[in-house]
Formats: sequence, structure tokens, C-alpha cells
Amino acid sequence: MRLSIIIPTRLARHPLTGRYYLERALRSVAGQNALKAASAPQVEIIVGTDAGADLPPEAVSRAPCRVIHAAGAQSQTAAINAALAKASGEVIAFLEDDDFWAPRYLAVALKRLGQYPFVSSNQAEVFPEGLFFRLNDFPTPSGWIMRRKVLERIGGFDDEYRYHLDNEWLGRLNQARVPRLHLIESRIPLEPEYLARYRPHLAHYLEITAGRGALALNGGPHPLVTRTLNPRGGMARLSLRGDAKARSNREYELIRRRFGNIPT
Repeated sequence: MRLSIIIPTRLARHPLTGRYYLERALRSVAGQNALKAASAPQVEIIVGTDAGADLPPEAVSRAPCRVIHAAGAQSQTAAINAALAKASGEVIAFLEDDDFWAPRYLAVALKRLGQYPFVSSNQAEVFPEGLFFRLNDFPTPSGWIMRRKVLERIGGFDDEYRYHLDNEWLGRLNQARVPRLHLIESRIPLEPEYLARYRPHLAHYLEITAGRGALALNGGPHPLVTRTLNPRGGMARLSLRGDAKARSNREYELIRRRFGNIPT
């Protein structure tokens, strides 16, 4: 099996270490238990950047395999789509450069991919210095892994969206009635009453996927994906007022009109 890992990057640096976020993301790929097993998949990593950007050698020196560079226009969406155009794997996974995977991530996700064509994960959000902020149950793209046939059916990302391209793509996934699984940490009950009261995002996910979406415990006490609160990232800009917030609201309104909800 060939696995294509898509990593979009703006080549931002960690505010404390000064090193590229991309370096840490690649170290987390190299540290995957699944890649050390006898039955390890063949892996290719495609890094998507803005047009005109070069990959600094030190940023990709820790990659566990050859890194393919793909450049798109000046947007995250274009960078992702450019990377997807070069992907040859039967399985596609995504990892944003300022996020990273737990060593167990691929082993757990690939096993579940035998039952569901699309698997996602929740994440732990941390501050740049590593302090825990919160659990986020949204299926961030850094926890997406899917069979190639799913991507071919749903298509790439819509360049009309700058901040909520993931919600829009998930809306198309739900419209296509693709069975999917969302992994969460193994310390909570899955009873509907508990989810509705304490984990409303998970309850919303089960509601809008209408029997096609399932939850599963990941076998450990923590999420398999960690997301860094990047002070220069797109989500940080949304906490500010101004054009970014206004565009975010417009995108959400378009998504609600199209799908009848905010897809998750």
C-alpha cells in the first residue's frame, strides 16, 4: 500500500524555538510506529506551498522519505490542491505543518480505515510553549485519512474559502453519504446524554451524519493529534475584528445556505 501525506505550509517558524513548524510535523511522521513495522506502507510526503516558495533543506532534513514539493497560488487551498495533484497513494492523509501526530496515530487510523473509507480524529490544542489549552472535537484536517476513492468522489478544496475550506469539504463528504469514523480519547463514555451535555460537538457530528458517522475510542487517554495555537495562523486572525472576521462570517453563511448546517 502507498500512503500519500499532504502537508500544506507557509514555512512559518515556531515563535519560541525559531525552527520551522514543518520540521516538527515531519519528525512526528518519522516517529510513527506504523512506519517501523514489517508491514509498513510505502510513504510519500507532498509539501504544498505558495507559488514561488522554496523548501529550505533544513526544514525537510528529518523527513522519513523523499519530499515532493508542490506549489500553488497564494492561498492554503491552492497549496493543498497542488499537493493533491501530485499524490499517487491509495490512501491520502493530511497534516498541517503546525500540528503533529502521536506515534500511534497512523497505526490506529490505518486499522480503522479497513472498516471506514474516511477516518478523522479530535485534537488537543496547546500553546506554543506546549501547555495544554483544551480538547477540540472538530475533525481537523490534520486528523483526516481516507481511501483515494473518497477524494476522487468528493474532489479537492474550494478556493472560494479561505478560513472554512474544511467545513465546506466535510459538507460535500456528508452529502455524498460516505461512511466515516471519528476517533476520540478513551476516557469518556459514549452515551448520548453525556455527549449532549459535555461534548456537544460530538453530539452534533452524530446528528448531522445521520447514522453514517460513528465514534470510536482511540485506545489511549489523549487525542492522537496535537494542534498548536499558532499566533500567526488563520484561526488566530479570526479572533480579531476586521476583514478576517467578516470574511469568516460570510463563508459560514454560504455554508449554512448550501448544507443547512455547519458541517463537522
